[in-house]
Amino acid sequence: MNADELRKYIAQDEGQTVEFKLESEKQADLAETLVAFANAQGGHLLVGVADDGQVVGVERPKNVADRLHAAARRGVPSLHGAVTVASVILEGRTVVVATVSDGLEATYSLAGRFAIREGSFNRSMSPADVLQHAARRGTLDYESTPVLDATLNDLNEKRMMDFLAQRLRAGTPARSFAELLQTLGAAKAVAETVRPTVAGLLCFGNWPQFYFNHATILAGRLVGPLGTQIVDRAIIEGTLPEMVDKALQFTIRNTRHGLRIGDPWTARAQEVDEYPLDAVREAITNACCHRDYLEHSPIQLKIYDDRLVIANPGGLLPGLDVAHLEGQHRPRNPHLADWLHSLGYVERFGVGPIRMREAMEQAGLPVPEIQAPPASFTVTLRGPGPVDAHVATVARLAESPAVIAE
Repeated sequence: MNADELRKYIAQDEGQTVEFKLESEKQADLAETLVAFANAQGGHLLVGVADDGQVVGVERPKNVADRLHAAARRGVPSLHGAVTVASVILEGRTVVVATVSDGLEATYSLAGRFAIREGSFNRSMSPADVLQHAARRGTLDYESTPVLDATLNDLNEKRMMDFLAQRLRAGTPARSFAELLQTLGAAKAVAETVRPTVAGLLCFGNWPQFYFNHATILAGRLVGPLGTQIVDRAIIEGTLPEMVDKALQFTIRNTRHGLRIGDPWTARAQEVDEYPLDAVREAITNACCHRDYLEHSPIQLKIYDDRLVIANPGGLLPGLDVAHLEGQHRPRNPHLADWLHSLGYVERFGVGPIRMREAMEQAGLPVPEIQAPPASFTVTLRGPGPVDAHVATVARLAESPAVIAE
């Protein structure tokens, strides 16, 4: 960091990624701020700057730098290597700057306490906060957590056995139902009692929403420029495969469809959908598969006059970004991804975004728009627009002008 960059950070004042400290600050307070930055978006700890932004400098830069390195090592896991320390001369005074990298993958603590940066403060994290944070960063295998209030009777044995028969084409191994569940990852032994896991209930439960009432899809058909009028709505429940199928049916019910005559000699008709169903199915399945189930909010499926929007709680895992999603495969819920793959709902190797894009391009529509703020993931499919535009799109795609639109 140079003097101009330091001056810029001081001008920003204390906030989400900037903290001012004096040389006399206790090492525990320095370590807390480093940990809080690490659990957020990283940041810069400026030692030698007063709370009002006045540069007062430090008298012993090397001593301050050593203390900052030691403070970084107090984090659990250690922040050694994730924190860089530099001395910068500004206005004839020395400021020691500790920079915490952005995009770290762990959830950090200090002496058993977790903190996260929020604005200009370090907020203590509750146990629920810690679980959600670890899940977002991909370090908590929440889907494999046993549900202590549930029993194996909450799992649908026929559904499980049908799945195993489909997955294990050579035949189901001669093991007990409980053993098969544990081998698959749908159950775990807890104090000599086998309990269903979160993933097991979500994919094979009799009624998953009894334990996870937020594991639903809130679907709506919205009319008007701002979508202020709701003409159809549904709260979609069931296992994940059932929810995908029901959400697709809701989409079919609330979107337009037409027919085009592709072969004038045989008069064979081909159905043309307002939104390619392959793209819609892929987006819905990905939302169910990769959402953060620690977040107590549903997936949202909104069908507007000109677009279809699918949003799920839980942003991208560290190391992934919107610009490079195609071909990347890092599921938040590996068991769910594996099972939905076996059931034919998703593909591996990160081809979901590719399939959505290709389906939209083949339909003559804009490529999917993807947004991924820290706590959510949204896919927007742009349609042909009003009825006249829809008919024009169908006509453009058809080699024959004989088009019948509903």
